Amino acid sequence: MRNLLFVTVGTSALDAPRRIRSSDLSRKGELEDLARKVKGFRDDKGPDKTADGLLSPLLELHRGFWARTEIPWEDKEQIRETSAELLTTAVLLRNLAHDAELVVHKIILLVPDNPEAKLAGEIVKAVMESREYRAHCQAPPVVTRTLPDIDEKEAMQALPSALLSAVSENRDAETDRIIFNATAGYGAMLILIGMLALRYGFRVYYQHEKMKSPMFISQNIHIGWDARTWILS
Repeated sequence: MRNLLFVTVGTSALDAPRRIRSSDLSRKGELEDLARKVKGFRDDKGPDKTADGLLSPLLELHRGFWARTEIPWEDKEQIRETSAELLTTAVLLRNLAHDAELVVHKIILLVPDNPEAKLAGEIVKAVMESREYRAHCQAPPVVTRTLPDIDEKEAMQALPSALLSAVSENRDAETDRIIFNATAGYGAMLILIGMLALRYGFRVYYQHEKMKSPMFISQNIHIGWDARTWILS
């Protein structure tokens, strides 16, 4: 039996330049300039919208966060300097290994089909595969799966089928444990994941930035604050 972790992707990875606090004036100017470029990218409604020049500097910021010897897990301001997907997945992997002796065999990033989410997905995948990130958690191989964007009505109607297809494409057997980290991304997608989890017995994980302990929701809708919730219920 394998443990497969599906992680919903939002756009918080793009917020790093405006969330990082720096007393270095030269660094502050650099961050403000990058934040302006990110805003320009987000505000661009043109058909030829591109993220040219943004991936490398954003990736550098996130890798810099994870290059620390110690991650400030309890500091609610500092942890916002990286993305919700990176932070909550690291906490989940650590909790599973320590509390339930569970190892995740594969991470599947669920990326909405729009330019902002695709850029965020690239950043999250690259950081998860980095030595800096893996120094703090046992991150397995990472792949991405594109999902319909909510801006397209017809495409959105296909989202439930797309989620189930993502599961079946990565599952080798019915005994594989399916886990969703449903913290980031669109509310509509998170609602659908909850409904599918109830029907098909998937486990769901959620961790809001203000929560002292993340939520582990089992297949029988039992809510716990410990990774063993998924084993004991």
